[in-house]
Amino acid sequence: MKEIIKQIKGVFKLPERKWDIGKIQPYPYFMPYGHIPTIFSFRQHRGCKSFKLFNKIIYYGTPILYKVTRLGWKDKWDSPRFEWPPAKHLYIFYWQIGCVWMPPKLTINSHYPDLYWEMILWYLNYSNKDIKEAEKTWSWINVETKKSTWNNNYILNK
Repeated sequence: MKEIIKQIKGVFKLPERKWDIGKIQPYPYFMPYGHIPTIFSFRQHRGCKSFKLFNKIIYYGTPILYKVTRLGWKDKWDSPRFEWPPAKHLYIFYWQIGCVWMPPKLTINSHYPDLYWEMILWYLNYSNKDIKEAEKTWSWINVETKKSTWNNNYILNK
């Protein structure tokens, strides 16, 4: 996340941290590799080791795990597609403490909050870090209004 902030500082409004404390939940779509809240399990877990005991397979892993997840995105039809925000999580048995970077709150509600990350990706990877070129070459439009979905509320000094 530090590298993204370094590259967008002074151009975009910076993302805000959202803290999440509670029961463990899959993030972004799956449980972290090697984490088993009970240390041992009879059910297979991703990335966990196993051994056989009395003809049963026992999987084992760690009940405490720290995981950093980078900004999830893919390139589809020559444009970025946001998948999940960057985050840091500490898993402790059945509980988690998470810090997720979310788009900044705007005074004007955006109908497309995921566009924040896609605008950043467009700026960084598709327009040579030139904000004017990024806005000019942004091709996404609102189907109903036929206007660009570029949101200047995320840009500093606009």
